[in-house]
Amino acid sequence: MVRGFHAGRLLPLLCVWGLYYSTCGCRAAPRAERYFDRLDPYDTLSGFAYAVETSQWEFAFDCLTEDSKKHYTFSKFRLALQLGVEVPELKKSLWELIVKSQRSRHRYSRLAATRVVYHVRYEDAEGEPGEVKIHLERESADDDAKPADATKEPRWRIDLERTVREFGGGALSAFEGA
Repeated sequence: MVRGFHAGRLLPLLCVWGLYYSTCGCRAAPRAERYFDRLDPYDTLSGFAYAVETSQWEFAFDCLTEDSKKHYTFSKFRLALQLGVEVPELKKSLWELIVKSQRSRHRYSRLAATRVVYHVRYEDAEGEPGEVKIHLERESADDDAKPADATKEPRWRIDLERTVREFGGGALSAFEGA
């Protein structure tokens, strides 16, 4: 026994603390990489929405095309989503538009072998239905290829730059102001 310290008092305290910690719901959401491989456009969209909802900003940003990443920095991207910046033309926050929109595996148009447009449904602030077209493209087989990744399949990425341009340049200007 150490002066002022008794091991018999510490054990019950540790047990109470362990019980509290295990039942308080402090578990982190599973990593998006574990469930979303982004080998098809729908998986990319769903993984992106999951990552945004669970604040896995690196995964969400990695879902974007290289051109989009050059145009929208990681900091602007993350801040626009965290601060709930509103898309004025849609009367909806960017976060709500991504997380609460209705995605369907079969609601897309193929533009080319490596490009598709998903038609995503949402409700605006007044409850009126709307639709947003999200552009995706498949990376070429040699993008990001390293000798160890020779068998890596190309992933689909969200072309945020093209999606913004389709809105006339201003609809997703939320990133510009962040």
